[in-house]
Amino acid sequence: MKVLITGKNGLLAGRLKEALSAGKISCTSISGMNMSSCVNEKYDYIIHAASPNSEDCNNEEISKRYVEESKKLVEAAINKGVRRFIFLSSTQVYSGLNNNLLHENLKLSEAGNKYIQIKKTIENFLLRKEISSKISPIILRISNGYGSPVDKNSKCWHLLAMDVCRKAIKNGQITLNSNGEGYKDFIPITNICSSIENIMIKNIDTGIYNLATGDSLKIITFVGKIKSILEHKTGNEINININKDQLMSIEKYIYDNSKLTNILGQSTVNHQNEIDRLIDFCITHFD
Repeated sequence: MKVLITGKNGLLAGRLKEALSAGKISCTSISGMNMSSCVNEKYDYIIHAASPNSEDCNNEEISKRYVEESKKLVEAAINKGVRRFIFLSSTQVYSGLNNNLLHENLKLSEAGNKYIQIKKTIENFLLRKEISSKISPIILRISNGYGSPVDKNSKCWHLLAMDVCRKAIKNGQITLNSNGEGYKDFIPITNICSSIENIMIKNIDTGIYNLATGDSLKIITFVGKIKSILEHKTGNEINININKDQLMSIEKYIYDNSKLTNILGQSTVNHQNEIDRLIDFCITHFD
């Protein structure tokens, strides 16, 4: 099986190539915006993992070009006879909905920041009949993925788990920008990678799938896990500083992952191993 992965320097793409290559899948990863020019052969799958972060999305020029180049990537894939296209979207597209159980058939609201709007735009483009009839899209709405990157220069250090670990190693304490009372569905990168590999092996049907654990943890509880592992590894007491003035919604949303787990089976979520690996990476590169 031959696979092309976009977003070479990103957290997901880097770990994905590492995992798939270990599974004897031939992977090519590419970086940069000019993605369509790299579709120079008939791949079995293209995985579109490249994505501007929330900050970059606020740059009109960057966000507009990303959408344009993503569409060109799909069109280039069709022209080369590629039949399967996996787009890594986000559960953030459910923003603005009042449902506590969020599943793939819900009608999305118009709410959302620029990052969310971009994800929705690419999803809608892939689902257009004139596109989906020529290339079979699989849209994965991924929850809060976390883990160690392959490259320390990866633009992932603004994300909560990575930010907490890096700052804890550098400063000897954990600082949260909120009161920590909100909930997130934290999913280890290891689980994301193994799910994507199984999706390709099983050649699942076209469609939208939530790729999440199906459980949401309170942020302060998850950070407590990081604190405990950090203290065990370093032998130092780690304090958690919270921002009491930055209140978070305490609404607990659950991303229904049954559509995908009914096909792949329920995978074991091991936060301990992923946090271990992330902390080791931070000790190596930031201590």
